[in-house]
Amino acid sequence: MKNFFIVLLLLAAVAITCIYIFIPSNITVSAVTTANAPASSLYRYVNNKNTWSEKLVPNNSLFKEYTVSSSVQNAVDVVLRDGNDTVNTKLILIFPGGDSTIVHWDCSLVAGANPFSRLHAYNKAVDIKKSMDSVLSKLKSLTNDPANIYGIHITKASTKDTILISTKTMFNHYPSTNEIYSLVNKLNDYAVKSDALVTGNPMYNVTPDEKDSVRLMTALPVNKLLRQTNSIMQMRMIPGNFLITQVSGGEATVREALAQMQNFISDNNKTTMAISFSYLVTNRINEPDTTKWITKIYIPVY
Repeated sequence: MKNFFIVLLLLAAVAITCIYIFIPSNITVSAVTTANAPASSLYRYVNNKNTWSEKLVPNNSLFKEYTVSSSVQNAVDVVLRDGNDTVNTKLILIFPGGDSTIVHWDCSLVAGANPFSRLHAYNKAVDIKKSMDSVLSKLKSLTNDPANIYGIHITKASTKDTILISTKTMFNHYPSTNEIYSLVNKLNDYAVKSDALVTGNPMYNVTPDEKDSVRLMTALPVNKLLRQTNSIMQMRMIPGNFLITQVSGGEATVREALAQMQNFISDNNKTTMAISFSYLVTNRINEPDTTKWITKIYIPVY
C-alpha cells in the first residue's frame, strides 16, 4: 500500500511538472487564413458588428457574442464574451499584394501559477482556437464571392447605347421621382418631335455640386444624332469597360449600391472614366411599390 501511494505521488509530481513545462503562465492562441479580398474591403467587413452576429459566429462557439471594441487601420479588436467570461482578441490584416489578404487572429490568456488554473486555461485555449478556426474558415469562404463583401453582384460589360440626348438642372434638395421623370419626359418629347426612336431605358445621375445643391442629369438613348438646343445636349457614349450592378428597391438602395461600387473601385485600384448612370428599368411613376423598382447602375472604368 505504501508503494502504491509513493507511485501515485510520483505520477502526480510528474503530471504537475508536465503542466508547468508544457503549459506556460501566459498562453497565446492564434489562427491564420488567407482571404480572397483586398485588405481595405475586408477591414470594412470585419469592422461591421452585423457581420459577426449574422454571418461569422459559429453555432457551437464557446463564446456567444463577438463584439468589435475598437479598430485602427487594418487591425480590429474583437471581444469574445459568454456571460461574465470575456477574452480580448486582435484581428490583423496583412496585405502582401495581389488580390488576397492574410488574416492573423490572436489572443493571450493568463494561466497563472496554479497547475489547475493552467490546465483550465489550456482547455479554454483549445476551445478558443476551435472557434477562431471556424470563424476564419467562414470568412475565407464568404470572401470567395465579392457579393458577400459589397452586398451587390458586380459584373463587367459594355453598353449598346452610344447615341444619347441629355438635359440637366440644379436642385437645393435630392430630386424626387417626379422631378427625375419630368426631365425624362422632356427628352422623350424632344425625341418624338425629332422623329427619333428611343432605343433603351432612360438614365439619370445625381451629383453634389456647390454647397447645398445637387445636379440632376438625365439622358435618353436614341437611334440617331439630334440637333442640340439650349437645354438639350447631344452625347456619345463610348463602348468600353463598365462595372454594372442591378438592384431592387428605392432610391436609398440605389445610393447604397453606388457607394459600394465606389468602394469596389477604390479597393481594386481602378479609375473611373466618367460619371455613373442609373438605368430606370422599372417605370417608377407607374409602379408605386418601391420594392419592385429595378435599377441598373453603370460606372465606366479604365
